[in-house]
Amino acid sequence: RRVISPAALSRAGIDTTMATPFRTSGVTGSSSASLVNVPRLDVAGAQVGPLGVVAFAVPGEFDGLLGRDVLDAFTVTFDPAQNRATLTPR
Repeated sequence: RRVISPAALSRAGIDTTMATPFRTSGVTGSSSASLVNVPRLDVAGAQVGPLGVVAFAVPGEFDGLLGRDVLDAFTVTFDPAQNRATLTPR
C-alpha cells in the first residue's frame, strides 16, 4: 500500500475529513490511520489513480511511501554507487 502523510495530502489539496479511520499494524506496533480516496497521483511524469491512500504521519523527513501498485507503472532502476533510485514511466 501507499502511505502519504496528512500534511502532504493537505498541501496537494486532498480533503482528509471524509477519510475512513482504521487500525494498522506493523513492525513498530499498532497505530491509527485513515483511508483517503485520491483521484490521481502525479509521480515522476506518470499519473496513477484513482486509488485509496493510507493517511499516516510517517516518521522522518519524507512525505510517504509508494506501494507496488504505484511502482508497477514504472521501471525502477537502482544505482547504489550514487545512492539513487530512478523511476521511468512505462
